[in-house]
Amino acid sequence: MKKEKYNEKYNDIFIISYVGEYALQHVRLVIDFDALECFDESIAKDFRREINNCFDQRENTYISDLYCIHGTNERLKEIAFANSEHLIKLLDRGIGADDGHFDYYPDLVDQFRQLCVKINEIELYNETIKKIKAHKEYSDEDEEVEFEEL
Repeated sequence: MKKEKYNEKYNDIFIISYVGEYALQHVRLVIDFDALECFDESIAKDFRREINNCFDQRENTYISDLYCIHGTNERLKEIAFANSEHLIKLLDRGIGADDGHFDYYPDLVDQFRQLCVKINEIELYNETIKKIKAHKEYSDEDEEVEFEEL
């Protein structure tokens, strides 16, 4: 291996899921808040509050899961491109939203947004959103689900 490969910096990118049904590819579950709540409700409440603070959200925002993606900048970009393709493949198979913005697929898109923002792949995110909006699952301008470009 070349010497510069040894000097590559690895990053941890943390991603929140509000619903918990689906996760991006290549993520590692850090905290399953629903399982933690079964163990001890007060601990889960405290952890949710602290995670909301870390992500600058309202204290009472419901979080289902916290995930982590680890890799070099190059690897994280590869993961983002793979997830962009994954989102479209899921739509092709017939997955969609059925009862609100943070339903399972929109939650997955939001996880993708978080990843793209954190690795500065805004253009990839916007191109993916254009593909999602053009897809038959979302072409009817569903009032409950809005995918906005950054």
